[in-house]
Amino acid sequence: MSKNFTIRTIRSFIRDYGTAVSWVVVDGSTRDLDTGALTNIETIHKIKKALPMPETVTRKFSYDLSYIAANKNFVYGGFFDREDLSMIFLTRDLPGEYSLNDEVIHNETRFIVHEIWTNPEGAVAANLRNVV
Repeated sequence: MSKNFTIRTIRSFIRDYGTAVSWVVVDGSTRDLDTGALTNIETIHKIKKALPMPETVTRKFSYDLSYIAANKNFVYGGFFDREDLSMIFLTRDLPGEYSLNDEVIHNETRFIVHEIWTNPEGAVAANLRNVV
């Protein structure tokens, strides 16, 4: 199987089934000295088409450890759903420098880039987790 066949197949899948997303590069942050609020400096790159893979939704449980230490008779917590999404991009569509600090906006949901796999033929696969 030639590398041209692989990248042609990936390009045809992206062309036929791809959706528009935005790749957000976090360039740094600034802190407001009056309020103490931290503001990220972001550059948003629009990507016309990227290929979303099947999404995984898992239920997680979280609780406040300080409350349990103070009240040992009661354990309160909350359930939340964590989404994992894999997406395939063409390298030519991504910004020049991308990293694990970046984020992706898909269907008005912001995802953190959790893992990146680079294909030498010109494709990038990223595992994304939603911002909770």
